[in-house]
Parts: sequence; C-alpha cells; structure tokens
Amino acid sequence: MRRQTQASPTMVRPLPLVNTITEECPAAVTAYELIRAGTAATGIPLRTNSANVVTESILTSTVAGDVLVGSGTTWTILGGNASGTKCLTETSAGSASWGTCGGGTTTYPVTVAGTVNSGGIPYFNSTTQESSSALLTANALVVGGGAGAAPATGNADFTYVTHTLTAAAAGLVDFSAQSGANSFKVPVGAGLTSGANGVITYDTTAGATHVRSNAADSLAAAEAAAIVINTVPKATNSTNSLITASSMIDNGTSVTSTDTGGFIAPVFTANGSTAGFIDYPQGSTSAAVAPCNTATSICEQAPTAVTSYLVTKPGVSATGLITNNVSSAVITQGFSGDSNHSATVTIGSGTSIGSTPLCSSTNCPVGTYVVHTYVDITTACGTTGTYVVNLIYTDDQGAKTIPVNLNGTGAVPATGVLTTTSTANFGENSQVIRLTSGNLNYSTTAVACGTAGPMVGKLYMAVAPVM
Repeated sequence: MRRQTQASPTMVRPLPLVNTITEECPAAVTAYELIRAGTAATGIPLRTNSANVVTESILTSTVAGDVLVGSGTTWTILGGNASGTKCLTETSAGSASWGTCGGGTTTYPVTVAGTVNSGGIPYFNSTTQESSSALLTANALVVGGGAGAAPATGNADFTYVTHTLTAAAAGLVDFSAQSGANSFKVPVGAGLTSGANGVITYDTTAGATHVRSNAADSLAAAEAAAIVINTVPKATNSTNSLITASSMIDNGTSVTSTDTGGFIAPVFTANGSTAGFIDYPQGSTSAAVAPCNTATSICEQAPTAVTSYLVTKPGVSATGLITNNVSSAVITQGFSGDSNHSATVTIGSGTSIGSTPLCSSTNCPVGTYVVHTYVDITTACGTTGTYVVNLIYTDDQGAKTIPVNLNGTGAVPATGVLTTTSTANFGENSQVIRLTSGNLNYSTTAVACGTAGPMVGKLYMAVAPVM
C-alpha cells in the first residue's frame, strides 16, 4: 500500500530516472482510495467509484469487432458480430445491440436541415448528394429526370385519380415498339361486354371480343385465317363472330360462286345502271341439277347451243298471247291483248269507222299475223241493217282492204256481212294476213236500221304474230 499526497508548490520533484515510470498527484486532490485490478490482463482499465473508493478492473476483448458501450454510469463491452453483416442499433433507452442493417424503424415526420420543397420528393443530384425536387403536380405521373436532374411531372398529359388513368388531349400511348406476341392485353373475363364508349373486352364464356359501336355493345369480327382479296366473308360461329372465306367472289364487276345449290332468296331484284336483266349461258341440260331436279319446281334454262339474242319483256301487263317483235337479235315482247295489238270498240248502225291503226309497224313489223275478230250486238235493229269489219294492210302484192270473213249467227263468211236485226246474231274469225310494210289498220261499214234501232254492239280485235 502506498499513499500519495498532493504536491506542494514548493516541492522539488526529483529528476526522472532512466527506465522508470513516475506517477504524481495533481495540485488539488479530494481524497479517495484506489484499488488496483487483482490480476494482470490485456484490455482497457475501468475504474468504478463507490463512496470515494475506486475499484479498477480490466475490460478485455474476446471477439473481433467488440464495441465499448457506455450506459451513462459505466462502460461495458458489446461482443462483436460474428454472423454476417450487421449494424449497431440502439433503443430509446440507450440499449445497444446488433441488428439487420436497414431494418430499423424511422418515425415520421422527420425534421431535416437545409431547403426542401413541399410536394416534392428527395432525389440524388450527384453521386454524393441528395436534394429535393420541385413541386409535383397533384395526380400527375412522375417521370425521371436522368443523371443529376430531378424527377418531374412533365407536361401533365396523364393524370391518375381513383383507379383511373386519364390522358389529356395531347396524351399519346404508343405501343409500336413492342414486339412480344402478348405485349398488349384488354380486360379478360367471363361475360364481359363493352359497357361504355371506347371499351374493349374479351368474354371467355363465348370466346368473343366485345367493342362499342353506335353507343351499344357489339362483337368484333375477326378472320380465322387471311381471306383472299375480293372474297366475301361469312360467319363460322354464332357467338364469337369468327369469319372465314365464303365461296363468293366480288371483283367489283361481277359476283361469282361455286355453290352448287345456287342463290336461294324470297326475292331477287336487278339494280344496275341499265334495265334489269338475267343472262342464261348455253350449256348442257340442268335437268338433273338442284334445284331444277326438284319435283315441285319450275326451272328455265338456255339450250345446249345459243345464237345470242336479247329479250325485252312487255312494258305493261295484258291478257293474250306473248308477241315477239324481232329486230337485230332483239326480241321486243308484248301481249296480243295490249293496246299496241288490240282494240275494243263500241259500234253502231248509224256510223261507219274509217281506217284506224290496229297495230303499228313498230309493234307489227314485216311478218305473218293472225287477226282475231269478234262482233256482238247488244241492241238490234227492227228491220234490215248490216255491219262489215275490214282489214287494211299491204302484202307482197300491194295494198289491200278485205272484209273479215265473220262466222256465226246472222253472218255470211264469204262477204263478212253480219245482219244486225237480232241480238242473237254475232260474228267471229281468226284471219291470217301477210304484212310487208306499214301499219295494220281496220275499218267498218255500217248500214243503218230499216226500223227501230239504232243498233249498238261491241267489236273486239287482237293481232298475234305467226312468223
């Protein structure tokens, strides 16, 4: 045990001896007792004071990375981390321990030094410095600024509010650089439809893509495979609007088809820039080809060989035989009972009818014709009275006026004279003539009644071509 006293100002210190350690007290001392460590050890001396008795101990390191930790009253050794990279953490009570780096909890708000912008975000403006961006526009998308530059909201072409990303008028979504087979997808789900303008969806139940058309849900048609140009498409499925090539080809001039059943429809209307027409090409008989082989159908066809001609149908309907007027391979048809080929005249005994056209040269060109004539009497003469019908035309010999050789009660065929004294009298005849030029006309010769009358009756005439 050795006692040391505080140094006197007049005390002379001995000169240091070679190879010695000298300890001395300070100029002023509050007395205390020092108890040295009981054993020698390598470490850091720790002195613990209790009632002016200071006990010395040695803090030794046992693991690489040991850390000296103060508790506020003393010091301890926190054993070094021996299990990977860890960070030193401290509780609010000052208790230190090793923990996972970055796993600590930061309590916000955090007060920072320097100037930052409210509504901005922190960013690194260099490899060693963090700063604050400018104010970011509310709901606008943020884009990176690149090296050393701050993120920003750009032109605010896109905004996001409550599940909805909205593009402004100048906004553009460009997927043109995407090369993946599935790089763009629309909503997919059972029973999905296009419920609003601009919506595209895929219904997995029907296997159909829905789009919006005319403010209503509709199905998008798609080709099952590439369809050859000018081919008319057709649907292959009633639920998914998948289309494929039909047998019909429309080249802008004509429509063709290889369907052996032909076109079936309740109505066919020709609607071209000229008069409507149907063309029958020559060929082998269609008697055994559907629908011509149907037992309950009527089928028209061209013959095996045809010298081409055009048939123009009658312009009006009428009772009678079909008349054919042929000129330069054009057949203009009419009816023997139409106004171009017939006449119905009220006749009387008091007046004869002069030469009147029955069929003009336009409707009755050069040819052989049958003229059908019928005369009846509705009011007869009392005594005497006759009636004669004449045909006026030109044949190979020349101009002719001949009586119609009327047959019937009260008629004399040789002269064509019909006696008009009884309503039972009548005359009829079908008379053949040859017309080589001009019109086919008729006239009548009436002889007045001797008594009573006048006679009244009807004259019916109709012309039908023979050759």
